[in-house]
Amino acid sequence: MFVGGGLGATWVSAGFNETYYGVTAEDAAKSGLPVYTPGGGLNQVTGWLAAIYQINPGWYAGAMIYYQRISGDAAASPIVTQRGTRNQLTYGVGLAYAFR
Repeated sequence: MFVGGGLGATWVSAGFNETYYGVTAEDAAKSGLPVYTPGGGLNQVTGWLAAIYQINPGWYAGAMIYYQRISGDAAASPIVTQRGTRNQLTYGVGLAYAFR
C-alpha cells in the first residue's frame, strides 16, 4: 500500500491572474460583476492526500483528495467573492489494471 501527501503554493504573474480572475469592462457588462484587474503574487496554497492499494499483481485501487485555497489578488476577484469560493476540493476513487 502507498500513502502519500503533500503541500504546495503557487506564485503567478499579473497576466495569469488577469486571464483567470480579471473582469474586463466587456465582461462586467455581460456578467454584472464589477471591473477587476488583479496583480500577480501568491495565487493558492494546496494540500493533497492519496492512497493506492495493490489488490493482486495486476489490479490496484486508489483514492485521493486535493484541497486548494485561493489567495492574494485572485481571492479578491469578484469571480471568487461573488460567484465562487476560495476553498476548492477535488476528490476521487479509481481502479486500475497494470499490463505487464
